[in-house]
Amino acid sequence: MSGGGKVTRASVLPVPPTRCVPALLHQLFERTAARHAQRVAIELPPAAIRHGDAAVDAELVSLTYGDVLARAHALRSQLAPFVAGECVVGIVLPKNSPHLHAAQLAVLQAGAAFVCLDLAFPDEHIQFVLDDAQAVAVVVDGQCSDRVSAMAGGFALVRVEESVAEMRASAGSSDASPVPDWPVPDWLGPRSLAYVIYTSGTTGRPKGVMVEHGSVVHLIEAEQEALPLRVSDRCVQVSSNAYDSSIQECWWPFSAGATVVVADDEVTRLGPDLVPWLREHRISVLMPTPTMLRGTGCDDPAVQLPELRFVYTGGEAISEDLVDRWGNGLQLVNGYGPTECTITVTRAHLVPGVTITIGKVIGASRAHVLDEQLHPVAVGVAGELCFSGPCLARGYLRRAELTEERFPEHAQFGRIYRSGDLAKQEENGDLHFLGRIDTQVKVRGYRIELAAIEAQLQAQPQVREALCKVQGEVGRELIAAHVVATEPGSLDFAALAAALRKAMPEYMVPSRFAELARLPTLVSGKVNRRALPDIAAPTQVSTKRGPLPRTALERLVADRFAATLGVTNVSVDVDFFDLGGNSLRAAELITSLRREPTAAELTVRDVYELRTVAALCARAETCSAPVDPPRPVARAMHGRPLLVTALQTLWLAAMLSAASAVLYAAIYLLLPWLMQQVGLWPLVLLSPIVMTVGFVLYTPIAVLFVAAIKRVLIGRYREQRAPVWGSLYLRNWIVQRCMRLVPWGALQGTEFFNQGLRMLGARIGKRVHVHRGVDLLSGGWDLLTLGDDVTLSQDAIVGLVEYDDGDLVFGRVTMAAGSTLDIRAGMQGGSSLGRGAHVRALSNVASATQVGDGELWDGVPAVSIGDAEQLPEPAPTTSAPMSAVAYGLWLLFCNAMLGWVLVAPMLVVAAWLLVTADVRSNEAIAWLWNPTSNGWLLVLIAAFAAIGVISRLFMSALLLRFTKPVAAGSYYTRSFDYLRIWLRTGLLDRAGNWLSGSLYWRWWLRFAGMRLGRNCEISTILDVLPEQVSIGAETFFADGIYLAGPRIRSGVAFVAPTTLANDSFVGNHAVVHAGTELPPNILIGVSTVADASQIRAGSSWFGQPPMELPQREVVDLDRTLTHDPTAWLYLHRLLWETLRFLLPVVTAFVALLWLDAATRLHPVWLPVLSLAAGGMLAAMVLLAKWLLLGRVKPGTHGLWSAWCCRWDFLYMAWGMLAHGPLSPFSGTLWLPIYLRAMGMRIGKRVVLAGSFAQVVDPDMLTVESGATIDPMFQAHTFEDRVLKIGPVHIGENATVGRATVLFYGTKIGPRTTVAPNSVVMKNETLTAGRRYAGVPTRPC
Repeated sequence: MSGGGKVTRASVLPVPPTRCVPALLHQLFERTAARHAQRVAIELPPAAIRHGDAAVDAELVSLTYGDVLARAHALRSQLAPFVAGECVVGIVLPKNSPHLHAAQLAVLQAGAAFVCLDLAFPDEHIQFVLDDAQAVAVVVDGQCSDRVSAMAGGFALVRVEESVAEMRASAGSSDASPVPDWPVPDWLGPRSLAYVIYTSGTTGRPKGVMVEHGSVVHLIEAEQEALPLRVSDRCVQVSSNAYDSSIQECWWPFSAGATVVVADDEVTRLGPDLVPWLREHRISVLMPTPTMLRGTGCDDPAVQLPELRFVYTGGEAISEDLVDRWGNGLQLVNGYGPTECTITVTRAHLVPGVTITIGKVIGASRAHVLDEQLHPVAVGVAGELCFSGPCLARGYLRRAELTEERFPEHAQFGRIYRSGDLAKQEENGDLHFLGRIDTQVKVRGYRIELAAIEAQLQAQPQVREALCKVQGEVGRELIAAHVVATEPGSLDFAALAAALRKAMPEYMVPSRFAELARLPTLVSGKVNRRALPDIAAPTQVSTKRGPLPRTALERLVADRFAATLGVTNVSVDVDFFDLGGNSLRAAELITSLRREPTAAELTVRDVYELRTVAALCARAETCSAPVDPPRPVARAMHGRPLLVTALQTLWLAAMLSAASAVLYAAIYLLLPWLMQQVGLWPLVLLSPIVMTVGFVLYTPIAVLFVAAIKRVLIGRYREQRAPVWGSLYLRNWIVQRCMRLVPWGALQGTEFFNQGLRMLGARIGKRVHVHRGVDLLSGGWDLLTLGDDVTLSQDAIVGLVEYDDGDLVFGRVTMAAGSTLDIRAGMQGGSSLGRGAHVRALSNVASATQVGDGELWDGVPAVSIGDAEQLPEPAPTTSAPMSAVAYGLWLLFCNAMLGWVLVAPMLVVAAWLLVTADVRSNEAIAWLWNPTSNGWLLVLIAAFAAIGVISRLFMSALLLRFTKPVAAGSYYTRSFDYLRIWLRTGLLDRAGNWLSGSLYWRWWLRFAGMRLGRNCEISTILDVLPEQVSIGAETFFADGIYLAGPRIRSGVAFVAPTTLANDSFVGNHAVVHAGTELPPNILIGVSTVADASQIRAGSSWFGQPPMELPQREVVDLDRTLTHDPTAWLYLHRLLWETLRFLLPVVTAFVALLWLDAATRLHPVWLPVLSLAAGGMLAAMVLLAKWLLLGRVKPGTHGLWSAWCCRWDFLYMAWGMLAHGPLSPFSGTLWLPIYLRAMGMRIGKRVVLAGSFAQVVDPDMLTVESGATIDPMFQAHTFEDRVLKIGPVHIGENATVGRATVLFYGTKIGPRTTVAPNSVVMKNETLTAGRRYAGVPTRPC
């Protein structure tokens, strides 16, 4: 510290007369006091408990600027003997002391710097700070003086009561006594130290950050220039004076003449009650953290806090939902800045719906995004955020080496501060904060500060030094701790790990320990983390945690633990996940154990629930023998595949001939007649009405035709098994093809759908609700009985027709009155539900199972877990239910009107073009006979094909945005309220067909009313009301998510707000029910129901019922390929996703070729032309597959990689172009030929049940001869935004049931059977000849 210096005389109010802008922090206050001496500077509300002024205890204390200045001068006289140059004075006063701000001002006027300490700090911390700062004196009051006096160090104490008494004695009873003419120390200048703030850092030892007058004055003047506070403003101080945020909260208002209202610690903890407190005290400026904002629970601040005009938040990231609330009607600013850059160094004005950033730098400071070599990176590229200019602190008090490290001299930018934060900068200068980069690592899905672990290790008495690292191959990473002992050889690693478990979460506790004589260092003397060696597998750690194996079974399981995890000497009591296990390793462990008869009954779920060798062995010993013996070698298959396929081909040819003839007649006979009768442009405008009339006339005829074909070919279905490729299979296949002639999708949700099924033989009661996605079109209708008020929810599976071991199986399914089959739940043939029974989402009722009346069943296979749940009754104000027929008519009418509204803009434009160009009917008819004659017209048709899709999507979003949203609550089905629900969810479902998984989908969902955080990735979501959903930032949704759909039961639909917080992952086919609220940083696995009562922040869940995953497989890639793409990668992906809208152009082009050929050839060739048109579309997809992807190999690809963009476009093109032409060939031998051409390996006589007209990742799929399969292949996943892709192998004669999920790495053994709705884990092998069921699978 510098010594003393000369002093000069000051005026009554010591404001340097030659300066327009004050150069020193206290001069800001003095300038204001000179102008507004009688204005209130500080207000201490009466609820606070004060110290030092007993006369005003429990009363409102208001101090004017003159009062504070007088108190400061009185205290300065006491400080003067201790200050003889730049030094530090400690201030240990309560936050709500009337002397605290005067003490800061007095210290600055005396020429010293202050360091404030919070009374909540432990004595050890306070003493450390005062010692480290070498405080020349400590300002205290009566309560604090004894506490500070008791500390070692003998600090000189300055008691505020004495200064107040002296001031009052010299001026009677007035605080506003004349200000003495004090000398101004000449060492004070902009480079002088103003205050020291101690931050905790990552070392476990606080470090003092030295901030100079010039830096803090620069900030306050820049803030006041950009965001001027008014003298009438009332600004609340919520921060402790020990933190630098309090400087901005107080000294910025002081510079403007505003009033600072001090909120004591009790007030800051009020939560929702803070809102009335702010209102009572007429607060106009608030500078809180986002956490405090959220804690208020304030939904409409502009209304609830009418005098609040300005919120300046900082200290942590703010979420979009807070911006939506607090940025609506208020000025909301987001500040960012480390203490080393003087409180706040960047700011951004936040507006709802606009991307959240940390904005641009403040004042004359500068921001730089640099790489590891401190070279500037390109715009949009992530790098370390560094700063230069007047914002920089002087450095760390008495930490020269650390100061040099964090404040290096840069060749281009001069002195900079390295924040250790990751950021990227946009073209407009806005900065995006991306997280920490120095000692943060990601292990098993958790982001961890290694320095925090090291600090806890070094806090242990037996540890002198510690350094941690992450070691292990991808997917098997673990934390290793290298420790230097205080007494070499004395370390007990088990005790050390136990001590850490008491201080930090389990996932932060190192898995391996090693003792070093000294830590490796660089030439500079700094520790060298990269030089740490890997720690070998422990040999004795496990034995310290428990005994070694004693029985043959324990030795077997322990050996498998060791082989799977790469460890040795496994104790029977050691936790599998403590040794580095994760979901992938758990599957590998069970796969190896299933080869051993004594452990073959163990499951992946057992590993998660039991975890130790001893517990797993106890489970294996109590497991009974398998319920079903291993299946024998498969019998010789019956049926004649070639003959059946030949007959199928003849039927398809006949259907194609008839369809082509009808199409030809419609185009060349009916359409010209309508043009002549109605006129061309009126016909265009009225085309929706024409199509509606056609639908009304055609649909009943089509249903009658199917009923007749079914009666002729089948008669009545009965419970039986018949071989695939036999007579019954062929006849049922023909009926299935005929069923596709009926527009069932338009009828679904109405009584007319149920009536159609009755005509086919089903017994269906009154008020039965059949939701979207329920497949009742595959046959067996005579075996279906649905009682009154039955509910089949979205994608429910009714097993009237199933495939097993090469056989077609018809089974009876009965649902009694009031029973419910929930979302994607299944019933196998021979099962029944009693009255009012309920099968939960994703569950499966096994064959021959009877569910009792009023029971609730859950699981795969489902078991009884209690009584069925009831939904809340609708309120009296909701619309009443109407008759089933009336509701059906209203729904059909509204669907027709909705369809017209969606295409209306394009129809109007088309009609306008026809009128403008004076195109007449005879010209249009002539064009039909020569469609390729006009090149410009072809271009116009292509443009209409692409723009038409975009127009419908835009109109859908408009309708959702500007029509009345659905409020939370219960509604009657078959009511006008539920009609709105059905139409709104349908709009979103149809939009998702085009947009899901794309950047456009995010924008569409936000516009449609969904609250969606930044940088979310959303694929297919089903049955969603966007206004009821809020999704936090950085959340990832895989395909087929059932999100917040209305829960329907016995004629009642329940709607409720559904919230997912930030940084979450939701796997394929997961269910998030309406009314669910989930915490941040979670994983919901494939085919898992999110149970909010179990899930906590940072946890992972999978299974049916759900189980927690302590650790999971994680793949880390460059964040530019997963989360933070460069500008080029962003544009590249956007380009590929834009190409989706050109797919209709391809279809239009093929249709025009069909029209052109149809006019040139004899009508007998029409079926050939139609087959060629469909073949052309399928061939285009085949060619695109090999050009864009080639032969796909197992591996990993980042979400934003070029490969992923091509991969995504290919499967969108397959669905849009080839799925339709290929669908008629399902169930024939023709479809496998195409799939083999796409890369799938398919053996002989394989039964591909269900729809295989579109298959994702065909190169990864191998199905051996004789297999019967109806699964949902999951040969890839997108966890951590990394596409991980791998093979799936199904053995000979295996059977995989409907909707079973097969992860990559799955191997299904020969003759193995997997029950419907099961999930086979990654890298799991199912033993040959066994039966499995469950999520995850287990032997049954």
